[in-house]
Parts: sequence; structure tokens; C-alpha cells
Amino acid sequence: GSTFAYQLAFAGGHAVTVIARPDSPRLRQLQRDGAIVRDDGTRAPVTVADRLDTATPYDLVIVTVPAQQVDTLIPALRDSAAARILFMVNQFDPERLRDAIGPARCDFGMPFVQASLDADGRLHAVIGAGGQKSKLSAQRWADVFNAAGLPAVLEPDMLRWLRCHAPLCVAFEAVSVAGMRRGGGASWGEAAVLARGVQACFALIVSGGDQLYPAGKRRLY
Repeated sequence: GSTFAYQLAFAGGHAVTVIARPDSPRLRQLQRDGAIVRDDGTRAPVTVADRLDTATPYDLVIVTVPAQQVDTLIPALRDSAAARILFMVNQFDPERLRDAIGPARCDFGMPFVQASLDADGRLHAVIGAGGQKSKLSAQRWADVFNAAGLPAVLEPDMLRWLRCHAPLCVAFEAVSVAGMRRGGGASWGEAAVLARGVQACFALIVSGGDQLYPAGKRRLY
């Protein structure tokens, strides 16, 4: 979220409001700085809030919380006067979010950036490493992201892409955590368990009558 806010404000020239959790360290950092501050000291001034003002007619609200925290935001998003809601959240069942908000106002994406905040709230971000591009369900937002230095591409079947990518996200993140805890790589046993889990998740998708997408995931299965 901080990476998107920085790029859209600094490089894209947009008026950006960032929302951080009430009483959180991140909120206090943002209120202190009045900006997203990168680790090289560059600043992107932003408006800071601790909740979504449902009366403000934002052009776009970008949701970047983890999937398990999205449900708490649905009432405010549904009541929001924003023109569009963009979920940049990997979800196994994105249709549920689309139906909760309304298809006419809802877009989806998958961010491909690597970013972290230091103890002082300064942002370190790597964007577009290895040619990676964030995927978006609407060309309009892909154009906005690209103009702000956030490489992005249209994904015409974004909902299926997200559902089929969720099992890989779980596996990649779980194996990374295991390796970090050990101070090295994950064990073969841990990798095998996760591989079987991905296969089982893919089988669940297929048994539900859907297709694995894109073709690379079918080959992996």
C-alpha cells in the first residue's frame, strides 16, 4: 500500500489519501511525516486518515490488506461514495467480494512489488524486478499504474487468475517462513508437504468445475 501511495503521488502526480489502522505505529509514523518517505529520504506528501470517509467521492480506493482482513472493510467499502474499488488482494473466492460491493464498481489486481518498512517507517521498495508487472482487471488502471512507474498489465481473466494463484501464494509464503525460521532453506520434507498441498488445492479447483489458469499452472498440476 505504501509503495502504491508513494508512486501514485510522487511520480503520478495524484492526490492520495492513505488510511492506516487506528492507533497503529504506522498511523503515527504517517501523521508525523505527512508523507510516504523512502529510505533515500525522498518524500511523497499524502493526506493521512485512520478510516475511510464514506462521503468522499474518491476516483479509486485501493484495498491492500491481507485477504483474511478484507471482510472487516466490506461495510465501509459498500457505503463509500468512491467511483471504483480496486482489490489488490490475492483471494481464492474474489467473486464474493465482487458481489458484496457490486460488479459495476469493483476491480481486481495482483501486486508484484517487493517492499518493506524500517522501524522508522521509511519505505524500501523494489518495483518491476525481473520484468514482473502487477496484473489488473481494467486497462484504465493499468494505464494509471504504468504512468506512475508501477509496471502493470491487463489480465482479462483476473478472477480465475487470482483463484488459481492463491494456492501458490500460500505455499511460497509458508516455505519462506520455514526457511527464515531455520536461517536457511526449507527442508525437503516441508517442500514436499507444500507441494502436495498445492496439488490438492488445484484438484479442488478442477473438481469444482473450473479450469486451472493460465496454462503454466495446468502444467504444474
